[in-house]
Amino acid sequence: MRGTAEPYLRWDLPDPAADRAAPASDDPAVGVAHLVAQIVMDIAGPVFWGALALGLIADVLDLLR
Repeated sequence: MRGTAEPYLRWDLPDPAADRAAPASDDPAVGVAHLVAQIVMDIAGPVFWGALALGLIADVLDLLR
């Protein structure tokens, strides 16, 4: 099923047009910084939404009083 999607609807492929203005860097520190930032965002995003959902559920059930 994954191969049937149109190429522009794929979430896991970067849009080459979006990065054309970005300068290319061969510096390994830049690559490490990008990798660390991606890992942090992969963890921080779900943690944020989980905390938000937990707070809303706790508020609805009146658990925080």
